[in-house]
Amino acid sequence: MAELFWEPEARAIYDALDDQPLRLGDAIELLLDQLEDDPGHESVRRRSRRTSKGDVIWKIDIRPSAEDWTLLWIEHPQRVGDVLIVYLGPSQYT
Repeated sequence: MAELFWEPEARAIYDALDDQPLRLGDAIELLLDQLEDDPGHESVRRRSRRTSKGDVIWKIDIRPSAEDWTLLWIEHPQRVGDVLIVYLGPSQYT
């Protein structure tokens, strides 16, 4: 089981989910459970992007409401097998 770590901005959005529709919060919780259970599973590794340095960022679309949201994560750089969530919020990436 992986441990989830957060960039501060992503964590602040997560902590403020009470201001969002319940379906969105439920979808995000389900997604976080999947990441903890198995970050190598294809359900959380369908789309990826590469940084200019060549690092892989995994993109997960969250679509429980009219506004699409995205979660971006990477394998934690110092903790093998763990996850670092770098973005959570409205989709701004393609």
